Amino acid sequence: MTNAGSYDKDGDWVPAFSSADIANMQTARAAREQQRINIYNRSSADIQNAAQEKAMAAASSAEGLQSVLQAPVGAGESALNPANSNLYIRNYTTTNSSPPTPGAKGSFKISAGRNE
Repeated sequence: MTNAGSYDKDGDWVPAFSSADIANMQTARAAREQQRINIYNRSSADIQNAAQEKAMAAASSAEGLQSVLQAPVGAGESALNPANSNLYIRNYTTTNSSPPTPGAKGSFKISAGRNE
């Protein structure tokens, strides 16, 4: 930029920018560059914080899943079934003290294609 300019009608070189203009432009450019660096650093820190929060949430969920899997279950209570259970989906089954009796409320049998 120090060579920017033109020749006047007498053939003399006339610079397009004064020394003060060039110094101001360089200062402004350095300030913009520093602003970009600050934005990048903030973005990096935000990404790292979000990743740490997700990791802590997954660890907490895994601990909860492990404690539920190891918890004793009484008769007639819902128990976590390890099959098809993971950190986000839990598969519960009901434990029964005895199998349902035929004809009890809520049970049915199928015969000849009809529900009775």
